[in-house]
Amino acid sequence: MKLFENGVGRPTNEIKKLRMGLILSTISIIISVLVVLTSIIILNINTSKLKGISVLRELELVCASNKEAGESFICSTNQTGVRISGPKAGLAKGYTPSFKTKKGALTKTFKYTKAGNIIITASKVGYDTVTQKVKIKLNISCPYSNGVGEQFTCTTNEVGVKLTISKDGLSKGYFTSFVSKSNNKSIKAKYTKETVVKVTATKSNYPSNTKYVLITSKTSSNSKDKTNEFLINIPSNNREPGEMTKENGQASSGLGRKTTGIDPEYKGSVWKIDGGKEGRKKLEALIAHESSSNYISCVLIAQQVRDYMMYRDTPTHDPYEHPFTNLSYDKINDNVKKAVEYVFDEGGSAIQHRIYYNYSYLVSGGRSKFFESQKFVYKYEWYSGAKKRQICMYDIKD
Repeated sequence: MKLFENGVGRPTNEIKKLRMGLILSTISIIISVLVVLTSIIILNINTSKLKGISVLRELELVCASNKEAGESFICSTNQTGVRISGPKAGLAKGYTPSFKTKKGALTKTFKYTKAGNIIITASKVGYDTVTQKVKIKLNISCPYSNGVGEQFTCTTNEVGVKLTISKDGLSKGYFTSFVSKSNNKSIKAKYTKETVVKVTATKSNYPSNTKYVLITSKTSSNSKDKTNEFLINIPSNNREPGEMTKENGQASSGLGRKTTGIDPEYKGSVWKIDGGKEGRKKLEALIAHESSSNYISCVLIAQQVRDYMMYRDTPTHDPYEHPFTNLSYDKINDNVKKAVEYVFDEGGSAIQHRIYYNYSYLVSGGRSKFFESQKFVYKYEWYSGAKKRQICMYDIKD
């Protein structure tokens, strides 16, 4: 007798249907699982692509600011294969309007001969374009400093620029303002007293520019003119600190690339120390802290402070701002005092090149990408007892 045919349980054909339903349900579940797995795989692929797009949407474009017509500036990005482009109009000879970044070359240098607002773009096929507005200020060329009763000239490089100069102390027969022409782009001046002269260049719809000229008395019996005196001649084989070695994290000695030499146009300058005796003490304490009171390093630091103040284009800039607020007067010695006198009172310099930053990887305990991205000028090393000391001087990168 066959099972279920006696009326007990379900008929055989229902069992077959049940089995078929179970098989179809299993197949459906398997298909659903495969669909989910496929979706996960596709999602992962798309996510990786989206991550790539996300990175490029955050594409960096950083251009140096505060530049004037005739000065070069650098724009940098953070990836290869990116085209950095600027307008062709006004671009100086020898400079191309665009460049595609590659490994080891993520920057593009521009130079424009005329002032204005220009747009720099960073682009890559299939990705968002990044733009940055760069203001090119009107050009002014003035001396760092000048003597009382001595004539000097400030020049611009464009027509239609109004040059305005301080009236206080200006000698008779000299104009306080002048609009540049095709055959005359300069304003001449002479001052009867020690002062700080403000020179401004303006033109409608153009970024303006301001510079300062320090007028000093060079006939004073208490000071000597050492504006063209330099303690150190930068050697022809001047090289920046070497690259770090993987073994010990220290820099190799003398293996860095060859760097800039002297700047023939650089000239030292007398510079007034604000704040009277207390201001002078603060300045001396800062220099003693940064230099370890070695004479040559003191002069290097003093020159850096003076050059920084002059570059900031303001006579009221406080040179004593420092991350170390409790600077000690105990470290001030004769080397520090003589260095301040030589640099600030007499206009002397350590080297014939502007200095804007100082940095030592021996002191900081590691390399600084920021400082070492600037324009290396000079490295000075000495020993204090058995301990090796070092100071590296940098200018602002072009």
